[in-house]
Amino acid sequence: MKKRIVFSVFVFSMMSLLVFADGRYIAAEAIPALAKTFLNEHFRGITVVYAEQEYNEFEVHLENGVEVEFTGNGDWKSVDAKWQALPTTILSPAVLAAVKAMYPKAAIIKIEKDWNGFDIELDNRMELKVATDGKVYEVEFND
Repeated sequence: MKKRIVFSVFVFSMMSLLVFADGRYIAAEAIPALAKTFLNEHFRGITVVYAEQEYNEFEVHLENGVEVEFTGNGDWKSVDAKWQALPTTILSPAVLAAVKAMYPKAAIIKIEKDWNGFDIELDNRMELKVATDGKVYEVEFND
């Protein structure tokens, strides 16, 4: 009976470790080629401080404070600049034009890919949902 209890506690402990495990740190060279291309194109010269892999996704932290999330194949999911302006080259010209038409002086500080476009946060606390063709379909104040 005692062995069963000890075994049960051991199994429960191992399962909880798996459930609550954080990602593991990886070398910047270990991220997928598509992710490296994205970083070189939009954040050239900015060093990767560390990269983390959790299951089949990657999170990269840059020295300027920007965090980029990638899928397992290296396609970007989100880019968060923490209140500094992101490079506008990340977005297509149609999407960028739609954002700038509504808020010409606002800087884009966060972009998340959505199933039909992008969730874009601006430094004026506005959040836009923009389709890939540049049509804005939702605007809200992000309080």
